[in-house]
Amino acid sequence: ITSLAALANTQHQAGKKKEVSILLRKAEKLRKEMQPRFPRLCSLPGFYYCELLLARGEVQEVQERAEEELDLWTNHFGDGGSLDFSLPKLTLGCVFLQKKNFSQAIVWLDQAIDGLRAYGSSQHLPRGLLVRAALHRDTLNPDFNFSCAHQDLQEVFDIAQSSGMRLYLTDYHLEMARLLMAEWENSSRFSGERNEAKGLSLQEHVIEAEKLIEETGYKRRLPELKELQSNLSKKSYC
Repeated sequence: ITSLAALANTQHQAGKKKEVSILLRKAEKLRKEMQPRFPRLCSLPGFYYCELLLARGEVQEVQERAEEELDLWTNHFGDGGSLDFSLPKLTLGCVFLQKKNFSQAIVWLDQAIDGLRAYGSSQHLPRGLLVRAALHRDTLNPDFNFSCAHQDLQEVFDIAQSSGMRLYLTDYHLEMARLLMAEWENSSRFSGERNEAKGLSLQEHVIEAEKLIEETGYKRRLPELKELQSNLSKKSYC
């Protein structure tokens, strides 16, 4: 089950959605055969499945899976660690962000990030930081905060750069480009408090993301890259 889920995750990052679905359904079938009382994937395999379902827009099913998993770790499984509890909380944060329920999203994301910090390894922490940065960047959020988004993304960069985690580094460049774009488009709302961008420009972040996607085969992010490139071609961002 673990190996099938890991392979599925690799295929997902490579943009091979059909293969991912086949592998995860096979993993969950094995899970059901082994533990018919708790047939759904959980922990990292479950998180990978939820990522795929969220990408398809199946938000309600993802919410049900994450809530069920939290209940399992709380009331049925006695050996859950901080990662086991944090991943469904992160999933719920993603669900509520997609639903534009920002108040619920930040509650779950803060809990998830605290748990990922307690895990003892920075391997999964950027996952939570990237989502929370997107929440802070979203100007539909009445409590949007570009400074907090910058802080979370700086931490992602520090972890990814020092550890050689180039997929997270790609995500950093893509989200930084979106953040700088949001700052530019909403400059009138800053009342003189705009956080001046340091380092790479918006265009340079997009170029770095494109380079990393090509080098790593991280084709899952191609649609996001193309959207940014399209926006850049339509407007002149400073």
